[in-house]
Amino acid sequence: MAQTQAHTQIEKLEQIILELRKINYKTADRVLYLLDYASCDKIFNDTMVNYLRLVRITRNATKFNEILTKIEKHLLMKSHFNFVIYKIPSYGVMSSNDKLERISYSHIKDTLEQFGTLKTFDIIYGTVYAQFVDKQSAITTHNTINNMLMNTQILHTAVVCN
Repeated sequence: MAQTQAHTQIEKLEQIILELRKINYKTADRVLYLLDYASCDKIFNDTMVNYLRLVRITRNATKFNEILTKIEKHLLMKSHFNFVIYKIPSYGVMSSNDKLERISYSHIKDTLEQFGTLKTFDIIYGTVYAQFVDKQSAITTHNTINNMLMNTQILHTAVVCN
């Protein structure tokens, strides 16, 4: 019975995020993606559901973004991912030919594989979620590419300690 109630609360969290998704679909979709890999602690979940209910009433975009960011960080800590890159630009100058090209999934994957073996990898609206086989690869990647300039965008990375 307790597991059914927890599952119902999680459905409520997803349901409210889906209802409010049009306010910020990119961040909402990232959170929904992470909910496939991890779940929130009950107290955290219940608190976020209550905050989202208020946002549903007020339609406050800033508050919605703040809540989604908190949920995303919480889910990352509970997920299997150990490395994140935020805000990958759509285009970058390729080092091989100095031409501006669309950055693809394979470009990012090939770059990350230079630092270690990837177990899981995905890009959701410009945010890269990766799981290196060993945490040291995540740390080395972070130390190397955090604050690096890609085209006109400064990359921000994080090592997830889970």
